[in-house]
Amino acid sequence: MGDYFQAIVDLDATQGEAAGLAGAVLAWLVAEGIVRAERSDCVLGGSGHAPGPRFGTTVAEQGPGVPDLWADGMGVIVRRTVFYPGQDDGGLQCPHCGRLEQRDGSYTGPVPSQWRRFHSAAKGWMDGGPAEATCAYCGLPVALNEWQWESEPWAVGALGFTFWNCPPLLPAFVAEVGGRLGHPVRLVSGKF
Repeated sequence: MGDYFQAIVDLDATQGEAAGLAGAVLAWLVAEGIVRAERSDCVLGGSGHAPGPRFGTTVAEQGPGVPDLWADGMGVIVRRTVFYPGQDDGGLQCPHCGRLEQRDGSYTGPVPSQWRRFHSAAKGWMDGGPAEATCAYCGLPVALNEWQWESEPWAVGALGFTFWNCPPLLPAFVAEVGGRLGHPVRLVSGKF
């Protein structure tokens, strides 16, 4: 068992502008009836915003089969965060040389040796440093958000909107959030 999520991650927001952007997008989501203004206990890890009366306009499926779960709201994350799928991340392809770096080993326990530089880069970024890892094949540094993911993508960002246990978000809705932010966004989905 677990909880599914979809996070719309702003790939370019700085820590300084993240709170203002979050407030503007949240105000729009509330005005459109997509989420409720008041915060409640409806997300994992804290309080969030429950679905509003027009939330169904943002998702691909509606009706029976969508579980009525406690964690069904939207959380706003305004801090340096590594957004990852939780269970299945597959391999990474370098955008410079096109070589694929596969993950081998278990998803539990120690970090496999070829994955350590990505782990170190993500940890360094969380601590305030740059977000890049060098390709093992061509030797060029690559920003973490520029690696091509074989399956579910990861993203690093200072701003994200995480939707819990809902049907797939419509691409047009994800694009509209990006347009309101004025930055490129990436949809990261998975299960915890």
